[in-house]
Amino acid sequence: MGQRQIIKGVDGSAIAIGFSPAVPAGVQFINFYGGSVQQGRNLAPGGVAARVVGSPVAGSMAEGLLCNSHTDYIQSPVALSSRMTVIGVFCPTTDSRAYAISNASTIRPIGFSVYSEPSATAGVQNLRIQMGGKQTSDGANAVASAAVAGAINNNVPMAFAGTVDYSTLTETKVEIRHLKAGTKNNVTSSFTVAGSGLSSLLIGSEMDAVTYAGTRVLAIGVWNRILTDNEITAQYEQFKSYYREVHGVQI
Repeated sequence: MGQRQIIKGVDGSAIAIGFSPAVPAGVQFINFYGGSVQQGRNLAPGGVAARVVGSPVAGSMAEGLLCNSHTDYIQSPVALSSRMTVIGVFCPTTDSRAYAISNASTIRPIGFSVYSEPSATAGVQNLRIQMGGKQTSDGANAVASAAVAGAINNNVPMAFAGTVDYSTLTETKVEIRHLKAGTKNNVTSSFTVAGSGLSSLLIGSEMDAVTYAGTRVLAIGVWNRILTDNEITAQYEQFKSYYREVHGVQI
């Protein structure tokens, strides 16, 4: 993986490290959060640094970065693309919606997001992906949205993969995966216009009208293409091994 942090329980975040993603083709942004890691760092080869907005609070590398909706988050240098894969590790902190990554704003049709949403069970949330657009059938604003029910527990980091493909608007597809459980869901919708939103993807926040609770983000990677099943598995295995062997966290 290129990481040189090899002693379990030791925070080596202050040490300069090299990193080679398991799936380098198409990676636009990737970073791990927590410790004294530079919050705006981008480990993608040749990648532009992100912008830190407000004051996200770093815990240990096993806890990640506490972001707050609208005020404390990471503004990535990456724009939403018509074919995109996001792989990350995050968790909500309370029984409130919590965003891993989003470019959603008050503009409609709404843009793209991956987030947790409260379920009927306290402390347990659903994992959801959505992409906005105008429906082919009647021109109304709508979302292509899919979820894995009961995928996330509050304050327990979990790994996900989300893909969005609106390169053919009438076959706009989103898919969300709970990587540890091996469960997934997807939906395909017919749009005439894709949702817009912000010019770049935000990590740990969105900019819609509602302000939500905190999100702990441990890692985020963005690719400008749809990764294959094997590629998603390979990248997940790399993340999983790192967190398990170095930080004792099962994702």
